[in-house]
Amino acid sequence: MNALKQLATAGQSPWLDFVSRKLVESGEIATLIDRDGLKGMTSNPAIFEKSIAHTEDYDVALRDMITDRDYSVTELYEHLAIADIQAAADALYSVYQDSAKVDGYISLIWRTMKRPRYQRRVVFGVRSAGQI
Repeated sequence: MNALKQLATAGQSPWLDFVSRKLVESGEIATLIDRDGLKGMTSNPAIFEKSIAHTEDYDVALRDMITDRDYSVTELYEHLAIADIQAAADALYSVYQDSAKVDGYISLIWRTMKRPRYQRRVVFGVRSAGQI
């Protein structure tokens, strides 16, 4: 059995701290779920920035948006990131269902996402837990 899948026997749920358009569109998320037992994902603005700025994965979407109207950099980022995170959440939906809603989450501000399985990032400390 895959070492990552074995984590489930210890009650652990492996998450990936990475989301990108290529990961979503290529179907690699499905492979990570099936082969490796991926149970959730977190979004990372720094990694999104690198994917947007240094790959061609977002060129068509950016070109379409820019010709539509003048967006701020924040609006461009949010539009692209939210679309990718929604698609990743959709890919994780089977995990959510199969785990009776224990797994299958992706972190980001859930009100913006309009999907029930989003959660705010949680930071755990030695003495306390809080949301950022």
